[in-house]
Amino acid sequence: MATEKIDGRRSCLWSVTPVASTNATLWLDRFLKRGSGDAPIRTLIVEALDRIKAPEGYPRAYARREAALASLDAGFEAGVTRFWTGEVQGRMIVGIGTASVRETGISLLRMWGVPFIPGSALKGVAASMARRQVDEAWKPGGAGHRGLFGDHLHGGSVVFHDAWWVPAAPGEPLPLDLDVMTVHHHGYYSGDGPPCDWDEPNPVAFITARGCYLVALSGPSSWVEAAGTLLAVGLEELGIGAKTAAGYGRVKLERKPTQMEAEQARRHEERAKRAAPLRNLTTRFKGASNANDLVNELLKAQRDGVDPTDVRAAAASLWGRDPKFWKEWSKKPARTPDERALMAPPAERDGQKPP
Repeated sequence: MATEKIDGRRSCLWSVTPVASTNATLWLDRFLKRGSGDAPIRTLIVEALDRIKAPEGYPRAYARREAALASLDAGFEAGVTRFWTGEVQGRMIVGIGTASVRETGISLLRMWGVPFIPGSALKGVAASMARRQVDEAWKPGGAGHRGLFGDHLHGGSVVFHDAWWVPAAPGEPLPLDLDVMTVHHHGYYSGDGPPCDWDEPNPVAFITARGCYLVALSGPSSWVEAAGTLLAVGLEELGIGAKTAAGYGRVKLERKPTQMEAEQARRHEERAKRAAPLRNLTTRFKGASNANDLVNELLKAQRDGVDPTDVRAAAASLWGRDPKFWKEWSKKPARTPDERALMAPPAERDGQKPP
């Protein structure tokens, strides 16, 4: 006599189907319908992954969290928080063993239903990489390992925060994909006789994640940088999560500049852009025929706010093409004080006496 499967949900929920605004965590862990065999489960998972989108409010929550993390010092004087972006190379399986109505689980933020990487998993990868170092200080019991990760008496110096998924464009589906592993000898693995050619394959559906994630570490600057180095190598070589031996879980970590570093880079780029027209003055120099024009370009660059160091460097390079010509050029009565000061010999321009 066949046993009827009972759906544990309330009858009013039997007809619930996923829509764009459905929370993926609730759907996969609570609303997933029952069915005979594994095929219906795969169908329901695919249905959910095709329809559910990232929540509207998630990008704002992500931005608020990043801003809040940036101000953390982990309880240390002069402590800092540094960010990295981790791009999954292929697919990743984190949280496959968590409790779920399905045979397999996945780590999703309960509030938003989007994938994330637990900080404990990141810390585990860094610790695993530390144990592989040649230096004994980084092995368990060593000063480096104890200072970074802590021990049973003291906490570590670095806080490994959960890595949230970096939001994609509005309307994009969640970075989740369906995969399957097939157990060919279920009885053998459960201790029921040897494997046989006629064993029934048992496909098990599971969900994998992809996308980019924001990794944040807090603590003293030197310890944070050391942890970031170990984590970057570990994520690329060892991977994170389950089935890393099969190539899952490889993540490429790249340092995200701080606000100060980004501002310095912007200023450097702006300075280089302003100085770009001065770089070819030396190659354009043709003697008396265009000397005045080139000097006027340098003077205009000064008035336009080009960095004085770049203007002096261009003038010195131009002067070096033909020192004899520029000496004679400066002696002419038509030259203005600004022109003479600009095209003076480099030693005089730098405040030194010429030899």
